[in-house]
Amino acid sequence: MTATKAMHNLARVGKVPIGLALAFGTILLLYSGSHTLIWSLALVGCMLAFWEINLLLKCSRRQSLISACAVGVACLLCKWLLSSSREAVNEFLLLALLIWILLAPLWLARRALLPRAIMTALWGFTIVSAWLSLAVLAEYDRWMLIAGLAGVWLIDTGAWATGKLFGTRRLAAKISPNKTWEGVFGAMIVAFLFVSVVWEIFLSESYPHWLILVIAATVVALAVLGDLVASVLKRQAKVKDSGFLLGTQGGILDRIDSWLPVLPFLALLSTLV
Repeated sequence: MTATKAMHNLARVGKVPIGLALAFGTILLLYSGSHTLIWSLALVGCMLAFWEINLLLKCSRRQSLISACAVGVACLLCKWLLSSSREAVNEFLLLALLIWILLAPLWLARRALLPRAIMTALWGFTIVSAWLSLAVLAEYDRWMLIAGLAGVWLIDTGAWATGKLFGTRRLAAKISPNKTWEGVFGAMIVAFLFVSVVWEIFLSESYPHWLILVIAATVVALAVLGDLVASVLKRQAKVKDSGFLLGTQGGILDRIDSWLPVLPFLALLSTLV
């Protein structure tokens, strides 16, 4: 093994404890932090993620900074305008979820280079809807938020580990060569185990087990969709990571891409249950 390859493998192994520390710190914040603190920190994170997205879209640093500030203002305006009506929030989030379910697969299939203005608008809407979902869940259903984000982390970890150990069949070779169907199956198994434990402890008297499994399968599908969409964006920009703000963990978008479609789903689910 060459020295360069050894250093590369060491760096990849070093990502694991850092990722676990980030996950634990975030869950601790979600458990004990105030609603205002959570949505404020999330707002900063979303603005930084949108700054990275604009750089990937080949915008200048000045344009990216202006866009990041604009999306922050849009988040606050949406929260102010919609906070008086949960129905209006749900309609906004339903539109975001439909865009993910209907438009994102079409874009993945064609991987078309859309005009920068359209891409910026779609990504801005995605970031705003994800942030609004998190703010709603942090205020009204903290446990749904914690369980959902913890589940997404476990799904990502299960997909990565299973793909590394058993992956042979590529999920989307032209988009992300490292993702495999075995990784998706592993993520599904991890998700089913996680929600089964949660169901047995907290929900067995309220909801049927099959419904919880359907919800878990939906979360896995949405998480994979978010990951693939971000991968297309990075591939078109010819970069491996969305940025450098988290050091060996990459950029903010690298950490939240799976959450973007999952959060609106969880917020809508919270209203139903």
